[in-house]
Amino acid sequence: MIRLYMLGIKNVSAAHFDHFMKRVSPERTRQVRRIRNRRDAVRSLFGEVMVRWAVNQVKPAAAFSKRWTRSEFGKPAFADEPDIHFNLSHSGDWVVAALGPSELGVDVEQVLPVNPEMAESCFSPAEIGLLQHLTEEERLNRFYDIWTLKESYIKCIGRGLSQPLDSFTITVRPDGKIEYSGPDIEARNYQFMLIPMEGPYKLAVCTKAKGSIEIYTPEMDQLLNMKMFAD
Repeated sequence: MIRLYMLGIKNVSAAHFDHFMKRVSPERTRQVRRIRNRRDAVRSLFGEVMVRWAVNQVKPAAAFSKRWTRSEFGKPAFADEPDIHFNLSHSGDWVVAALGPSELGVDVEQVLPVNPEMAESCFSPAEIGLLQHLTEEERLNRFYDIWTLKESYIKCIGRGLSQPLDSFTITVRPDGKIEYSGPDIEARNYQFMLIPMEGPYKLAVCTKAKGSIEIYTPEMDQLLNMKMFAD
């Protein structure tokens, strides 16, 4: 089963920010302090908060006793916890964390106007051809469907941009079925999901495990009551 945790950060107060800055890992504290843009700092801070919250729901002993490690391509993981797989993403007013029994990736994006050249440089010929046959509104929505699905796959396999985005194709069928085609034969059996969101956002999950997905939207009060590093 995949667990997806979503937090809206639009109304994060200075008090909330200060509370968690004192309670996240020292590494995260240093990282956040280097970020000059306030909204980016909030997103970075609550990225760790949400992952720690997610792990605390399934394995409390590991949530705050383990540091994060990173692969050679930068994918985060919990040290010495091979059964815990997580990924996080943030955009606009949302921070999202995904947790599952095997490798996975999640991507959330705020839907904003994009330069047509972006698709031409990042999408496969088949994906570009599909976009060309859509109306302007349909094109923007489908662009972000494909973009988030491709990003979730890249994050799932943990290779970063060493895997070019135009080297594979993601197809969203009229019945909602999502298919991968490309050099990674195993990925044809991965599970791809588009998760509906309110407002101008797109959210996608890719996982090597088949199964259902449960979505949680914790309230700020619940997060504030969580025992963290400084408690």
